[in-house]
Amino acid sequence: MDKYQKIMIPKSTNVSIQIFFLDMFDVFALFIGGMAGQQISFLFNLQPTWQLVMTGFGVVVGILLVMRTPSSAKD
Repeated sequence: MDKYQKIMIPKSTNVSIQIFFLDMFDVFALFIGGMAGQQISFLFNLQPTWQLVMTGFGVVVGILLVMRTPSSAKD
């Protein structure tokens, strides 16, 4: 019985959905950041050039939110 339990119950269950080399959560955070920048630019009724700048800024904020630092936990 002990041998059967070792086979069926994995020690680690770290599973992540990835698109190419990016985690799905990271892609979602970048999308949300870009959409937040877009909505803020529409809220202030900015010109199209500044709307693009705000969208880019939102994506940069999304990158900063999901960036892995050397002190973060290893997967």
